[in-house]
Amino acid sequence: MVLTQKQRDELNKGILEYLFNNNYEEAGEKFEELLGYKYDAGQQKNPMMKNILEKKWVSIIRLQKRDMELKQEIEQLKEDIEDLKKRGALGGAQGMQGGLLDKADKSLMYNPKQKHVLSSHRANITRVAFHAAYSWVASSSEDGSAKIWDSETGELEATLKQHAGVVNSVAFDYSGQYLVTASSDMTLKIWDLQKNFICVKTLQGHDHSVSHGEFSLDNNFVLSCSRDKTIKLWEVNSGYCKKTLDAHTEWVRMVKISPNGQKFASCSNDQSIIIWNYTNMEAQHQIQDAHDNVIEILAWCGHNLDKSDLIMKKGGSQNGNQQHSNSQNNNNNGNEESKSEHSEKQLNQQNQQQQNEWNSIFLASGGRDKLVKLWNTVSGELIHTFQGNDNWVRGIGFHPFLTFMYTSSDDKSIRVWNLMTGKQVRKIAEAHTHFISSLDTSKNYPLVASGGFDFKVKIWDLKP
Repeated sequence: MVLTQKQRDELNKGILEYLFNNNYEEAGEKFEELLGYKYDAGQQKNPMMKNILEKKWVSIIRLQKRDMELKQEIEQLKEDIEDLKKRGALGGAQGMQGGLLDKADKSLMYNPKQKHVLSSHRANITRVAFHAAYSWVASSSEDGSAKIWDSETGELEATLKQHAGVVNSVAFDYSGQYLVTASSDMTLKIWDLQKNFICVKTLQGHDHSVSHGEFSLDNNFVLSCSRDKTIKLWEVNSGYCKKTLDAHTEWVRMVKISPNGQKFASCSNDQSIIIWNYTNMEAQHQIQDAHDNVIEILAWCGHNLDKSDLIMKKGGSQNGNQQHSNSQNNNNNGNEESKSEHSEKQLNQQNQQQQNEWNSIFLASGGRDKLVKLWNTVSGELIHTFQGNDNWVRGIGFHPFLTFMYTSSDDKSIRVWNLMTGKQVRKIAEAHTHFISSLDTSKNYPLVASGGFDFKVKIWDLKP
């Protein structure tokens, strides 16, 4: 690139100004000798030229960043156009005459938009989890800490550091008062969020790294799983281990309690999924060879999804169909008795209970075979396999109100899936700059959180 004489003079003056203003007088004087004239700060009349070198440097960095963002947006738009073409949304005169939105998948209106990038961890993120009621999101990391963030403001609320190893997992209780962390130091710790985030209990008993821990629906117990191949049930008040389950033959990666609290699921390096009865701690279904490789993640489907919206209900049991019928009958009775406040309250409780029953039927799993699978946990049957990820799947979440599923992968992408069709409708190709190790969706807000090996937690807005 060739500069004009005027541009060269301005650059030289900017370099001289920078050298003298930052106490590099000797270098400045040498540069003056080379140029053949003295720099006089008082001669600079144009305020726009003051500190020009620093301004140019900052603007270059800002423009480079914006250039990268625009390139990503262009690539994303190209993918969206190709996706619409494949589904015929852009073909023919009808599409050009305003039929685009009608023919295109409405899910394109609900794509994740980056809201915050949360930076404070000094190593890979291992898990992210939303608070049950507040706008908090927790993260755990290989740096030995857990952190709590405000997902609305992006501010760091607290850093929890007492583990002697990697913190593998975080989970809030259902009341929102406590947080449990699981660590490679073979312990779990319970933290009181209303008492200055202090550790109130340490659970010891596993013989190897603890993969995950989470609270029971009544908050009285914690379920945990470990590389020692066991699942343990802990009493929160006493800290005692009440039960140990050893049905898996390899490292147990995850345990997830169903929304109705009546069962839980576990997955393992042995490539199996086990559905357990929470009351008697006995296995209801053992799904062998559920995936062709290690199973990394489990998620119950349908936080607040209406059961009539799920096309996957074709895989539901007679029990599930009967619940749907009962729900419709109860709604009719509720309309007839709408004048009775007591009846309406009772009806709402029954409907919520039936909704939780329905939400406790379908379970999603993701693994190192790059697949996500949806299971009927009543029958143990596979309902659908979601294909498209290019690397290990380590995060699954569901939209709190709509029939969309979100997955994250070591291919650095976040993908959106339509549960009505079982097809991918959107891909954010470079959601993180490294592997995405975790993903969670809020049950109360249209938000997604993701964590990656780039040491960052990101908050994504799902609002159209």
